[in-house]
Amino acid sequence: MRILVHCHIFYSELWKELKDYILILQQFKPKIYFTMGDHNPSLVREIQETFPEAQIHILENRGYDIAPFISIINSIDLNDFDLIVKLHTKRNIQEYFHHVNYRWVYGKRWRQMLLAFTSSTQTLNKTLSMFRTDPTIGMIGNGNCWIDYVRSGMPWNSSYIEPELKRLKILTKERGFLSGTMFVCRAEIFKPIQHKIDFFSFPALTDHNTNLAHAYEMMFGVLVYEMGYRFSDYRSRPLHLPPMILLRKLFFRILFKIHLLVSP
Repeated sequence: MRILVHCHIFYSELWKELKDYILILQQFKPKIYFTMGDHNPSLVREIQETFPEAQIHILENRGYDIAPFISIINSIDLNDFDLIVKLHTKRNIQEYFHHVNYRWVYGKRWRQMLLAFTSSTQTLNKTLSMFRTDPTIGMIGNGNCWIDYVRSGMPWNSSYIEPELKRLKILTKERGFLSGTMFVCRAEIFKPIQHKIDFFSFPALTDHNTNLAHAYEMMFGVLVYEMGYRFSDYRSRPLHLPPMILLRKLFFRILFKIHLLVSP
């Protein structure tokens, strides 16, 4: 299979951890693109020594990991690839009450969850074989991170994503995505947005909760449905909320209230 790997490096201290995952991917001889927000000569040298065929792009710090990914998508012919793997240096979660689908993701756990589909050669082989054997699958990641953002109540992006869906003439009403934006998917999924938005459409400084980058994070999921595909967990598990959801909600509400009480 013809594979493109895009890795955005913002937190350079996480590079060595992420490198191990990319080395697992390298056995499939992918085309590798790195993007970085700052020119770090020593890091560039290390990347070139480890992945001599990789392309490295130094970009202005815009749109988190989303805008650099858009930049790479716009620079290639999607027909040249079967699959795209999207990775980035997801920071440790400092807020101890933080959750995804009421699953605790404190510290580095979220990053480990997101990268799980390529955590070993065996796991990656299984993940990629799912695309070969099931033509209905469009995107694979950690199903625990899949969110139906309408049912989950995320109105803060509606003023961004709905106008974009209308502008791009995306008709599907399905609204699910993989939070954290690390996944492997069919390359053709991005055809509806290729060359229809560019890197500089994303502001350099933006509010974390209400911005175009987060809208496109969700848009990537909508594109899966628009192109007639579905999501899959890398372990072939159903996509759903965890068991004992009411107890989990109560647990995180208590954590949050404790945080408010102890915060200065």
